Amino acid sequence: MAENLQIQSAGEENLDQFGREHNEKLQALARTIVSGLYMLIRSVKMYDPENQIFDKPLAQLEDTINQVIRRDGKLDLIGIKQSFYLNGMLVKVDMAALDNVRELLEEMRAKDVGGFTLLKPVQNAELRNFVWIYAKEQQDDADEDGVGGRKLVSMKLAKYSKLKEKIENEKD
Repeated sequence: MAENLQIQSAGEENLDQFGREHNEKLQALARTIVSGLYMLIRSVKMYDPENQIFDKPLAQLEDTINQVIRRDGKLDLIGIKQSFYLNGMLVKVDMAALDNVRELLEEMRAKDVGGFTLLKPVQNAELRNFVWIYAKEQQDDADEDGVGGRKLVSMKLAKYSKLKEKIENEKD
């Protein structure tokens, strides 16, 4: 009987270890996504989104996003106050990246984008359409399904104005 208890105890430790490793891996993936989005949105201010300079960063972002979807069954990235949350988990960034996070949040909010949700793997073309939202020649705010002729199919945008309103209502 005592041996059975030891087995359960070891199993619980393994479960805790699995949870910790999963969380650490998700944190790393989240930082990679935020960093990739920052670089893409900063670059689209200088280059046309169809430029091949975006090919490799978009492919890397696609791979990282799809890893999260395979692990968790979804990807929900939301910017609240001065932080990002991935699938409800605060994305922890080091001090050196704080300015980049703030700048990314400002760029997204300027287009009324508070975040996005994906329930199935994303395609490279859809990520490129997401980047189009921030192109220098793009004057319009994004709808929940993107901008103009660059619609988002599996990605659903969260409007920043709606998120802000929801947060303020929760404070009341």
